[in-house]
Amino acid sequence: MKYPKILPGLILTAVLILSSFLYGQSSEWVDFYGSNYPNCVAIQGNDVWTGTRTGLIRFNRLTSAKDFYFTFNSGLPDNYVTSIAVDKKGVKWIGTNRGLAKFDGKAWTVYNSSNSGLPGEVISSIVVDTLGNIWIGTSESGIARFNGTIWTVFNSQSGLQDNRITALAVDRSNNTVYAGYYSTGVSKFNGVKWSWIEPGSLYPLFYYTDITSLAVDSRGTLWAGTSRNGVEKYEGSKWDFYSSESDGEWIFPQTLCMGRDNELWIGAVNKLIRFDIVSKKMVSYNSIYDNMPFDEIRGIALDSEGNLWLAARHPIIHNGGLIKFNRIKWEDIGITSTGLPLDKINCLVRDKEGTAWIGTSEHGLIKYDGSGWTQYEKSNSGLISNFINTIAIDSAGNKWIGTDEGLSVFDGTNWTSIKIPGPAYASNIVTSIAFDRKNHKWVGTRFGLFEFDGNNWTTYTSESVLPDNTITAVNVDKDATIWIGTYGNGIASYDGSKWNIYNSSTSEIPYNDIQTMIIDNNGRQWISTLEHGILQFDQKSWKSFTSDNSGLPFYDIKSLALDSYGNLWAGSSDSGLVSFNGTSWKVYNTHNSYLSDNNVNHIFVDRLNNIWISTDDGISIFREGGVVLTGVTQKRNNPNPENYRLGQNYPNPFNPVTKINYEIPVGGFAELNVFDVLGNEVACLVKGFKPAGNYTVSFDGSSLPSGIYFYRLKADSFSETRKLMILK
Repeated sequence: MKYPKILPGLILTAVLILSSFLYGQSSEWVDFYGSNYPNCVAIQGNDVWTGTRTGLIRFNRLTSAKDFYFTFNSGLPDNYVTSIAVDKKGVKWIGTNRGLAKFDGKAWTVYNSSNSGLPGEVISSIVVDTLGNIWIGTSESGIARFNGTIWTVFNSQSGLQDNRITALAVDRSNNTVYAGYYSTGVSKFNGVKWSWIEPGSLYPLFYYTDITSLAVDSRGTLWAGTSRNGVEKYEGSKWDFYSSESDGEWIFPQTLCMGRDNELWIGAVNKLIRFDIVSKKMVSYNSIYDNMPFDEIRGIALDSEGNLWLAARHPIIHNGGLIKFNRIKWEDIGITSTGLPLDKINCLVRDKEGTAWIGTSEHGLIKYDGSGWTQYEKSNSGLISNFINTIAIDSAGNKWIGTDEGLSVFDGTNWTSIKIPGPAYASNIVTSIAFDRKNHKWVGTRFGLFEFDGNNWTTYTSESVLPDNTITAVNVDKDATIWIGTYGNGIASYDGSKWNIYNSSTSEIPYNDIQTMIIDNNGRQWISTLEHGILQFDQKSWKSFTSDNSGLPFYDIKSLALDSYGNLWAGSSDSGLVSFNGTSWKVYNTHNSYLSDNNVNHIFVDRLNNIWISTDDGISIFREGGVVLTGVTQKRNNPNPENYRLGQNYPNPFNPVTKINYEIPVGGFAELNVFDVLGNEVACLVKGFKPAGNYTVSFDGSSLPSGIYFYRLKADSFSETRKLMILK
């Protein structure tokens, strides 16, 4: 066998080029996304592309290799991916809530309303017609057609019935484009003009129906999924309705996909349906009778072998995934980018060893020790409820977990469940926990405040000393005074003998709806209110921070924290995060940073000044100058590597797949890329936070020509480059 001649000078040049590349992502942010909530799916050869509300995923169905694309490691303008279309050249067109992305496998191009003819940035649907034009539907601004050079915009002033586009489809026999609207049916474009398809005798029922999806079969028949009327068929002159199955159960379709042999696949809110368009027979699949992993189907794609790939969700539980269905069995393809099992996070604390304890709204308690994730639920532990509102750790290291059904205490081995006296429906909804100098537990609930000395309970309610029973926050200051925030009637304080009430009737406090409270090193109270910004109280006077009198950009503050420098951090319900250094305010959101979601439920600052931000889409960690997680305990049966190492790929030479092993001794940002001899990046195998450990990834070189290539691992200050060879 003959091998290509290797030119030493060329290799040296390539290595020098590689060594000059910059580290792509700022290490100031680390994101942990949980189980992805998929919105759409598309097929390109052996690759299955899934768009989720937390990014884009490529899954190779031959090698099972996965690539994860986020705003921080790719050209995605937003992590919320709404739609994907693949053109004849294999270019991916990706719709998001902040514009359109084009990805050819190497380079990204972003189109928005500022740099292109795109009329709106919230993309609802994308299709490619037979001429190669890209059609982009927007949620409020009509449709754009892009031929690679020229943008043409269609809206209600140029033939569309409505600017709120929900679906697009192409009839490939004559290149007719169909557009579905939010509430006014369907229009079609014949290459010259748009015309609205009359609802006929079914008016006005159809007229006011939201179109959820469109598909065109091989005969040119249009199929429309609707929010109220099931599936509708249009054959050029009339509409036919298929609104229920043979058992009478109503159909609520969300996506349609033409299959093979006269079949139409219908993804509904609670099932998958195979519809024979000739016999009109329906066969449905769901989790109860057919072991389908998730019932709510948001996207369907068919591969060359007839397998179905489903973007699926659980209709109630905050969970979902990519499902393969070969018409006999189901396969749940794990598409999480980290080990975080879930993504809606309510609260988080870290213990002295650095282990993170995470409370979720649906699936219990999560432990992250730097090397793995452990999930505790009612079904596998002594946890009293899966809905966790707050977590506090006492001086002995016991975790006190406040749920909507009482308290759970976990010492690392044993669980103890504690019911709180009072009406079960309210007193056991625990909202906050604090410890005083005597190690008494002060527990805030929806039915007052409870003091627990380890044996006995003392109850404080509005019938005795409190201004209101709905407790939102409990803190203990350096003088051992207990501070209690209420939702509706201000603040109470208790120094062990005297109660004080602070509300709009008794003090200068301007607002009574308290969301959360914290105390700084100077003893000042920082208080967030419902829709009225932030208050500061220094025991003498009140100061208000609002959008009108300060740089605070939003009013609805859900969470507060203070870092080691005294900076205030505030999280909002839908506008992201803001920091305040005493003079100026700085905003972090999904648009200008790597924040996982703009709904910030909780903020925790650890001893290393990492800011842990719990959101509806996972956990973000921020630290100016770089996130430091070396304090995280890393427990494994096999010890973590002592040094960084990049192994030689095997086999080598190879065709088309090889494996690359690498080791990381300390959790942090890692990047593994493949380059050609000119220094051009041809593949990104790893890019993101990796816990300490030993890893093996697959590299598929089927799309590359034979030759010499280089792969490089960068992690922290470590960088190493090795050579591989593709031989076809």
